[in-house]
Amino acid sequence: MERTTHRLWWPLILVLATFTTACTRIAPSSWPGLRVHGDVLYVANQQHVYVLSLPEGQVRWTFPEEADRKRTFFAAPTLAGDVLLVGGYDNVLYALDAQTGAERWTFTQARDRYIASPLAANGRIYAPNADGTLYVLDEQGQLKWTFVSAAALWAQPILDDGRLYLASMDHTLYVLDPESGQVLWQTTLPGALPAEPAVAEDGIFVAALAPVLTALEPEDGTLRWQQDLQGWVWHQPVVADGLVVVADMQGMVYAFDVQTGEPRWTYQAGAAVVARPAIYEDTLYIATRQGDLIALTWPEGQEQWRRHVQEIEEDGFAGPILVAPEHELLFTPTMNSKRFFYAWTLDGTLRWGFPTEQ
Repeated sequence: MERTTHRLWWPLILVLATFTTACTRIAPSSWPGLRVHGDVLYVANQQHVYVLSLPEGQVRWTFPEEADRKRTFFAAPTLAGDVLLVGGYDNVLYALDAQTGAERWTFTQARDRYIASPLAANGRIYAPNADGTLYVLDEQGQLKWTFVSAAALWAQPILDDGRLYLASMDHTLYVLDPESGQVLWQTTLPGALPAEPAVAEDGIFVAALAPVLTALEPEDGTLRWQQDLQGWVWHQPVVADGLVVVADMQGMVYAFDVQTGEPRWTYQAGAAVVARPAIYEDTLYIATRQGDLIALTWPEGQEQWRRHVQEIEEDGFAGPILVAPEHELLFTPTMNSKRFFYAWTLDGTLRWGFPTEQ
């Protein structure tokens, strides 16, 4: 119990560290940003961006070739055609050749780090920055327009049905015209928004650094329902089969009816959950801050199995669980300096970790 309680302090520490490192030389820390596309896994972590071949994880190339302490990367890379977009903690957005890693162009006008991934859509690049500004660029990296919020932007924007959804640490969800940046509507939530909302046909679902889950109407953002939770939520909600799922820092996993907010079931994971859960076919995967990967039946929420990785139990799983259906693999990012993430089969067999050796 003592160790679990101690771990619940870490979100406060991370929030303070993230803001204070903007004006100090304290080394930043986070978890790896992962993105999968076909047979390629893109990884941003610490001083490098890695491009790996699936299913075995052989390194194709790294950027930069030599580590540079002035540059660190944690936001998941974004593939935009033949260009890989990567935001750095050096306040620079890099456009790399997706095949070779060669630098195509850089955008250097941001005043703070890139915590969130950029979004590439309809010939535009939407790049949120911790300086509170959404920078909108063309495909050559030229600035077209900006939108400024009242606090840092940690979440990737979402483009859906002609609307751009932007979550801010100023407790506000902004819905913008993606061409002009005009605010279509906005709503204030009970806490800061470190992750993007879940935008679905059934509604808009927003989690926050507050013990509450909020459901909004897509047309104008009016409140549909709110449900109290036991702890903060760091990740984007998961929506499927008429249910919305979140997991909180007290280790509770919740499933609510998307229309009414009625609780369907809960599950205690046994440790804080930061990582976004993943649903694939009839399984819901949960990863905890004590190094447990858990499979629940979907949509019933009954435990099927639990796997524990002892070598990371002091650091645990943190980033969103990523599924690669073509290879029947899932990936669990960590905050461990020796193993950035693990690759698993869908039945919970550990395949490999990266890097394979320290």
